[in-house]
Amino acid sequence: MGYQEKRSWILLGVETLFYSTYFWELHHGHLHFHTALWIILGMVVAQIVLHSVLALTTLPAKKDERDIGIENRAYRTGYLALCLSVVAVLAVVAHRFEGPVLQSFFVVNTLLFVLAVAELAKLVTQVTLYRRYA
Repeated sequence: MGYQEKRSWILLGVETLFYSTYFWELHHGHLHFHTALWIILGMVVAQIVLHSVLALTTLPAKKDERDIGIENRAYRTGYLALCLSVVAVLAVVAHRFEGPVLQSFFVVNTLLFVLAVAELAKLVTQVTLYRRYA
């Protein structure tokens, strides 16, 4: 397993864990400002620590043509997921429109969910393609 694949696995694991924690807390009504702040800080610290360990244990390699091709396909998949999710958000916002102003909390968390879905789709595609072409 190469450096870029390990990096993709780290990002996928950390982001899945912390995004799922954030949205789980949001769904159950336990999300407060300090909880969200700790979740975000935890994600940043976990990524810094794991990438530091990766850099110390594995010789960082430059991206070759395979890495660039995999990254390009993954970004296309993430972009497609983002576009489809934005269309879904527009439908939800149009359905939940309750007067002149939508609740900003609802809109912000829906957009965060859309970005999380797109990022995770990109990372799953990267990991899948690395495993397929291994």
